[in-house]
Amino acid sequence: MGTDNSDRKQRDLEGSRVRRDTGYLTTQQGVRVDHTDDSPTAGERGPTLLEDFHAREKSAARALS
Repeated sequence: MGTDNSDRKQRDLEGSRVRRDTGYLTTQQGVRVDHTDDSPTAGERGPTLLEDFHAREKSAARALS
């Protein structure tokens, strides 16, 4: 039973997926973001800078969900 539900969920999600090689991420304002894996920091191991608006958006979205 678990496999059937999982397969159905994957089919439901297929219409919303974006291929990584043809799609792109955007901010809440629609600005294209090329790289979202790293954030600028103050020094090698310092805190994340506030200039990283995309990281702030992601954090706020996680806090609201």
